[in-house]
Amino acid sequence: MKVTGLLFALLFLWLAPSLQACTCGDYEVPLCAEYWGAKFVFVAQVKSISSRGDKYQLPQGAAGGSRIGNEVKVAQLRIEQVLRGEISGDVLSFVGNGADCLVDYKKGKRYLIFATSKDATGLIETSICSGSSRIARDDADYIAKVRSFGSQAAVSIAGRVLDMNERPIPGMKVSVESNGHIQTTVTDEKGLYSLSPVESGLFAVRIQVPFKAFDADYGGESREIVSEPARTILEFTGQTQKGECVYKRFIVVSYATKP
Repeated sequence: MKVTGLLFALLFLWLAPSLQACTCGDYEVPLCAEYWGAKFVFVAQVKSISSRGDKYQLPQGAAGGSRIGNEVKVAQLRIEQVLRGEISGDVLSFVGNGADCLVDYKKGKRYLIFATSKDATGLIETSICSGSSRIARDDADYIAKVRSFGSQAAVSIAGRVLDMNERPIPGMKVSVESNGHIQTTVTDEKGLYSLSPVESGLFAVRIQVPFKAFDADYGGESREIVSEPARTILEFTGQTQKGECVYKRFIVVSYATKP
């Protein structure tokens, strides 16, 4: 029994990193969509990393975060360049532990940050799943590319169509309507679709499914505008600004599998 228990413990330790590893909702989101989905985009250098105690609550899904004892580690970031939003000075951000989805900051290093919010204490919300990453000192071209997303004229709409097990569905017909103009395409082998340029303003993305189905994606609600036993049309609507980049993922689930 002792040997069995030891083997079980070793197996658990071996599997633990993979069990706790970060899993992003979608690895195919284009960088331009991450830019437009963020409230703030900026380049910053890590000024310091310190313990801030339990008064800071880790965001949901952070899987524990990096800690000193029982206290959370927080990085102080000195903003160098602002690419989107109005933000300046120093901000704070939780430090990842290498297994969660938070950024694993290192003191003195520079990062390109896509943040969705900043609270009254200066604490931002970001993760590696939103595009935040470490950059080199000479990444001027990359920074310029990200900055350009805010000044492009053409709207682009892209996304992905997956089944209930999040496997790609190739060959699915997709259409985008904007200002009375309709463009169509089909998904590729990765389930991806992309249409550009699209006129700014109100738009509708529609996919045609050859069975009665619904969209189980949490990233943007769509509705069934046609729902028949052998056909469903799912529609996602919104409004774009000039140059905006939109990403919409559909997770198609048959009503036959709905509990």
